[in-house]
Amino acid sequence: MAPLAPPAQPSARRAVLFAFAQRYFSFALQLGTSVILARLLTPQETGIFSLAATAVAIGAIVREFGIGDYLVSQKELTPEKIRAAFTVTVAVAWIIAVVIALAAYPLAALYNEPGVARVMHILCLNFMLLPLGATTMALLVKALKFDIVFVIQAGSALVGAAVTILCALNGLSYTSPAWGSVASIVATFVLLMLLQPQAARMRPSFRNLRQVLQFGGKNTMSRIVEGVSTRADDFIISGMLGFHSSGILSKSNSLNAGFYTFFASAVVSVASPLMARARHSGREIAEDYRRVTLQIAAVQWLFFGVMGICAHEIILLLFGPNWVEAVPILQIGAVQGLIYAPFMLCTPVLTAYGAMGAQLRVNLVFGATLATCLLIGAMHSLIAAAALSVIAHTVRLLLLARAAKAVCGISTYEIVRSMGPTAAMAVGAAVATLLGRSLAEWLQLPLVLNLGVAVASGGLACLGLAVAFKHPISAELKRLRRKPAGL
Repeated sequence: MAPLAPPAQPSARRAVLFAFAQRYFSFALQLGTSVILARLLTPQETGIFSLAATAVAIGAIVREFGIGDYLVSQKELTPEKIRAAFTVTVAVAWIIAVVIALAAYPLAALYNEPGVARVMHILCLNFMLLPLGATTMALLVKALKFDIVFVIQAGSALVGAAVTILCALNGLSYTSPAWGSVASIVATFVLLMLLQPQAARMRPSFRNLRQVLQFGGKNTMSRIVEGVSTRADDFIISGMLGFHSSGILSKSNSLNAGFYTFFASAVVSVASPLMARARHSGREIAEDYRRVTLQIAAVQWLFFGVMGICAHEIILLLFGPNWVEAVPILQIGAVQGLIYAPFMLCTPVLTAYGAMGAQLRVNLVFGATLATCLLIGAMHSLIAAAALSVIAHTVRLLLLARAAKAVCGISTYEIVRSMGPTAAMAVGAAVATLLGRSLAEWLQLPLVLNLGVAVASGGLACLGLAVAFKHPISAELKRLRRKPAGL
């Protein structure tokens, strides 16, 4: 089978726009689904699904086995390497499906909740279908064919959201999101077969298996440690504070994760293959790295600044008064998001340079630090656990920056020193958001208008300051407005 990448590579800017379009569509759909489910499922039911999904998500890291990163990082991608990657993907996924199905029973017994096992068994179905198209999806990303990726992922997200809501309306409780996830994977597979029929002709091969396994082994160990670490809060909070608290934490985390899932991941999905190409061609990436980091930081600081200031309005408007306990957790997550901004590209640059060992070492330290912080915090309260977890995430970011400096010479600290105008934009946007919120409260506007005035005030202030400071994000917006044909 020939690689999917065409001789003439698609525009990077076009790829970014389609990646953003897909993420924004999915974000809006997921947010709408979450708003509806918050009124159909209780925090207890949400906590049960969250714990089961977290356990399965760790298995999903093993299932992926770093195959997508392997295909992206390869300079010469032959049909034999593609078939070997497909072989490993299917074999690992089906083995993990069996392991998860068996592990569901002791985990449910440990938390004394049989619903955990029910959800895990449903989600196991994803492992049987997903690997059949995973290799083809990775090749589409490597080829920057994000227009096709957009159609597939947007269509599958729509199907998944519809099935989730229908199941919840029909009383399927905490299993509703699980059935929605399965429906989404089925839709992905069907759309992939329709748009990329060659995916159905993918055949296994045992040539080049050693190379795939060596790369995937290091990558997977790093991702497992990272996955267990970042999801440790579900296990620890559920065990020490109960499913109600884990449901509250899950709901606030879903909002905080929205930025990473639907904005940052769009940038990273394009940045990883582009940085890998630059590495293979010997081209310097430091200036592009700095410019993109500044653009991401401007959006990220605006997003989390508004979220922290308007957390109460956001929770009440989206989820209702039953979830008001999530407000301080959401604000703590916003602080973490502000800290994360300058470090967003550290992980993809390490992946592009094949530094799996460095990522593994960082994640081992992070995992131990986060577990310690969560255990200490959970002895007191959910808020204390969330607050102490920020320390662990900060340690991880500093270690990632040091690793990126050692691997490719890019200094995150030098970039931070150049972020004065970006920080001024963020402060100005925060002040404008506070003033807009205060004005709306003084006028006694409805909740939705209160939030709308605050968000609009912060956004307009950010754009105005970007133009005044000649920030890279304003230059990018002008370029897109003047040259739509050049995408």
